[in-house]
Amino acid sequence: MYGFDTIEIIAFIRQFGLAVSGAASLWGLVFIFYKHVGRQAHSRHVVLDWISWKMLIPFYVGLIASFVGWLIYESMLPLYAHEGIIIVPDIAEKIAAGVITNPVYITWFVLNACAGIFVFVKREKTIGHLKIFFGTNLAFIFFLISLPAWVGGINYTQLFHIGHGFHSIFTFGTVVVLDFLFLLSFSSFLLKEHIYPLFPLISKVIWIGLGFDFLSVSLVFDDAIRLIPKFYFMQTVVGVLIINGILLSGPITRKLIESVSIGGKAISRKWRTFADIAGTISVASWSSITFIDFFEDIHLSYKQLLLCYGGLIIILLIGHRVWDIVNPFQHEVVSIDE
Repeated sequence: MYGFDTIEIIAFIRQFGLAVSGAASLWGLVFIFYKHVGRQAHSRHVVLDWISWKMLIPFYVGLIASFVGWLIYESMLPLYAHEGIIIVPDIAEKIAAGVITNPVYITWFVLNACAGIFVFVKREKTIGHLKIFFGTNLAFIFFLISLPAWVGGINYTQLFHIGHGFHSIFTFGTVVVLDFLFLLSFSSFLLKEHIYPLFPLISKVIWIGLGFDFLSVSLVFDDAIRLIPKFYFMQTVVGVLIINGILLSGPITRKLIESVSIGGKAISRKWRTFADIAGTISVASWSSITFIDFFEDIHLSYKQLLLCYGGLIIILLIGHRVWDIVNPFQHEVVSIDE
């Protein structure tokens, strides 16, 4: 219906899982290293350890999603670039990639199934080893997400597949993790004090990821462009992403950081709303273009795609409001603030 094939939805779930797990590993590592920068009080170590520990939530959500997607259909599906460019690997290329990645996928899942049991049962003993945990997983995921197809050698097409694969960790996965961190810190000044200062770094990583995507597309642009509603929709959303990214990484981030700086003013309701909307637009945009990427023949017009995009933004904003009311980590956050 409307060109949405079930198996293509499964491919998106797999990509979503790898991107989110990879981003959770990346930013879990960043928070672990961040606590060793400068002279941090013991209380700061506790907070940063807590944030790193919470990165296990998006990590395991992503792990399960990606493994289920791979288990249902392990061969790779046609790959579409975020700008609406289409490169379709043939069956032989997908099978070749599967021969290489399937053993790695099984090893990755088995290791994390065992590690997960130990980590959650022996939390106090394992929290000091999260650096190894996240670092190892980031290496696994980087390899898996970079090889959706194998053409038999390194050429422009293969570089496109590699670049277009791993950038999702820095873009789609990172904006999901960033939104999780933003929600996590909703009701805690102490968490905001540690999370907000990293927003400029997170923004830079997202921009770098988008740059990798553009670079990979430039390698195959002339051979892959198709001027269809999907293409024009992608151009629109990328344009929104760039404008929204400039606002989010500029004045909005400055206001957020000022609100937790010494002598700074608490952020006003207006700027809090701006940050909420901008973050939601970022998540909705990357979710939309990543999802649409996996469908070759979408039977939706440009206006219908925009309507779905706008609907997703509204749904995510409502989700933010619901989280603010029923925050499942409220008790833990109160304990940290005390």
